[in-house]
Amino acid sequence: MPDSSRKHWAAEREYAFRQLVAEEKYRGVVYQGLETAPENWQHAQNRLADWLQTLPPQTGIIAVTDARARHVLQACEHLHIPVPEKLCVIGIDNEELTRYLSRVALSSVAQGARQMGYQAAKLLHRLLAREEMPLQRILVPPVRVIARRSTDYRSLTDPAVIQAMHFIRNHACKGIKVEQVLDAVGISRSNLEKRFKEEVGETIHALIHAGKAGKSA
Repeated sequence: MPDSSRKHWAAEREYAFRQLVAEEKYRGVVYQGLETAPENWQHAQNRLADWLQTLPPQTGIIAVTDARARHVLQACEHLHIPVPEKLCVIGIDNEELTRYLSRVALSSVAQGARQMGYQAAKLLHRLLAREEMPLQRILVPPVRVIARRSTDYRSLTDPAVIQAMHFIRNHACKGIKVEQVLDAVGISRSNLEKRFKEEVGETIHALIHAGKAGKSA
């Protein structure tokens, strides 16, 4: 997330994150990213990449906005860190355009935008009617989490299976066969099939077919 000192909304999201992490007794870390502009874009991404490489596998990342989440996904792709197999990423705001700007579909928290608009219109109507109103904050809660591929985490521990799953996710719609998955991972079919059965409970072919179906849905 960016430096929240000049962005009240970012500070509120950081506070909520810290509060929830403390309540659930998890270990949370806040990464204060650099402001992004054309002149410092690469430097900011390099610093983000440095931080991502310090995270243990199976870490979940909540970005302060969908745009920031997309920066994380771009850095992960550059570093060849498979998402969601190694890191899971979720954004906030559920911006429609962001879904199509990354190879990995981004999970996000949908805001109550319609309710916000309704409340704003209601307040405006009262102001135009010259009604006296107390100074108050109206908090509109988020609607729900929209789960997509970036958080579709399965508890995988076998590096070969993780690598194969990542390859299948990225190439399922290209008509790949089991042989291409084996070439990408570099082990025998019997070995990888055995690992798939133990880790996923499915065959490699079944996962390729499921990947195609998921992409076309």
